[in-house]
Order: sequence, then C-alpha cells, then structure tokens
Amino acid sequence: GGGVGDAGQALVVDPAKAAFVRCLGCIGEGFEQRE
Repeated sequence: GGGVGDAGQALVVDPAKAAFVRCLGCIGEGFEQRE
C-alpha cells in the first residue's frame, strides 16, 4: 500500500489528534472545576 500516503496521513492526523485530546482535557478540567 502507499507508504508515502500512510506516512503523510499519520503526520496530519497525529498532531490533530493530540490537539483534540488536549482540547478535551481542557474541557474536562473545566467541568471538574465547576463541580
């Protein structure tokens, strides 16, 4: 399969996923502070 395509996709998805997880973490902390 397209090794270059997979590598490019991983480079795009990885940081996006990390940012998404961090965003969820921030929201989670906000909820914890509210309660």
